[in-house]
Amino acid sequence: MGIIIPKNTISASVNMYSSFAKENRKSLTTILNELAIQRKVSISFSPTLTNKIFPKNINIQRDEDISDILNKLLSNTKFNYRQTKNGSYYIYIDKNKIVYRPEKKPFQQQQEPAIKIDTLHPVFINISDMMLFYKKAPISIPLAPVPEQDNSVLPRFGIKTNLLYDAIASINLGIEIGLSKKWTIDLSATYNPWKLQNNKRFRHFLIQPEARYYICERFNGHFFGGHLHYALYNIGALPNWPFIGNNMKQYRYQGYLYGIGVSYGYHWIINTHFSFEGVIGVGYAYLNYDKYPCAKCGSIIETYSKNYFGPTKAAINFIYTFK
Repeated sequence: MGIIIPKNTISASVNMYSSFAKENRKSLTTILNELAIQRKVSISFSPTLTNKIFPKNINIQRDEDISDILNKLLSNTKFNYRQTKNGSYYIYIDKNKIVYRPEKKPFQQQQEPAIKIDTLHPVFINISDMMLFYKKAPISIPLAPVPEQDNSVLPRFGIKTNLLYDAIASINLGIEIGLSKKWTIDLSATYNPWKLQNNKRFRHFLIQPEARYYICERFNGHFFGGHLHYALYNIGALPNWPFIGNNMKQYRYQGYLYGIGVSYGYHWIINTHFSFEGVIGVGYAYLNYDKYPCAKCGSIIETYSKNYFGPTKAAINFIYTFK
């Protein structure tokens, strides 16, 4: 619970604190803890090291950015800071900086004891309408320096199957290989040789290579891709597909296609090796095919060619990755 000091006592409190600070300069440990409470942020450091540092008095503005404050505090010291992704700050020893040698204090002055975790202590805010309050200091002591991201721990490649093709009994297999932290190359192939009932057929062979760029890191999260496609097909006695023919129940179409497209997808990690991804793509395809009068026999009625713009890729892939 905070204790609010009336305005008519603010001036006296500030003078008392200023006098105390001049006679008993605060250690870096105390200053960092007070700063963490005032700005409501997490600052990680080792009190064993920062207790030995006694920075000179600095002027801190009420709306001054915490990064500027830390730059002032850590100047002429062997420490530096790093801001983490979650907005907290990590104080560490910077080997590239000049080692700071603290001033020698008078013999009769005792060194200020280290702040203990979960110890109640006063925090002074040297601003107008100042309040004096007590809180537990959020101290976090790192056991080791924060390691940099190592690309070697990311999956090297993954084997996948498209569940959409599995649902229509099409044999399919894909492989994705990591090229760098954010780039991969994906290659998928699909084959359907089956003869269906009532002369229906959806025979085809399709191959689609794709280059992918992941926003975060490979095999994790959002990604964008550019793909090529080539296919051979022999289909007939099926519901109408407007981009091929308007009477597919009575005719059979046999030919090839090729083209290019772009795609977007998202990769969900389940555990160390298993994951899912969803992909959707659009683009262009050139189709060339022959039209036959029936699914079993007959001569070529006519040869057609078309330019197609629209969806060119759809997948829900189940993946096993290797590290």
